[in-house]
Order: sequence, then C-alpha cells, then structure tokens
Amino acid sequence: MKITESDGNQVKLLVMTAADAPVGKYSLFVETKTKVKGSDVENSFRKEFSKPIYILFNAWCRGVYNL
Repeated sequence: MKITESDGNQVKLLVMTAADAPVGKYSLFVETKTKVKGSDVENSFRKEFSKPIYILFNAWCRGVYNL
C-alpha cells in the first residue's frame, strides 16, 4: 500500500496485490491509528468495505493458469 495523495483530512491510497496472490474473493478494510498529542493514548478507526474485491487474473502467479 502506498499513499499517493494527502490533503487535509483526506488520503488516497494505492493498493496492489501481491505477485503470488491467488485468484479469488477478498474483503478489504482500512484501519488508522493516531496518537493524542502529549500522551500515550492512541485512537483507532476501522472502515470495512461491504462489497468484496475479486482478483480475476494474476499473470505473475506461477502455476495457476498452466500457460
């Protein structure tokens, strides 16, 4: 994952699958953590996406397609 853009309280992320990720159905969530200034208290937020992500083809995954 890579931050591609940041502006105020918005961040755009680039999410890439691993070269050996098998074809299939995946779920995605994003979790952020921030520390409260001047203390060890940590706030966290987790967003789970309701729609699944499907990897339909992974040309870099050996042995899957027998090409």
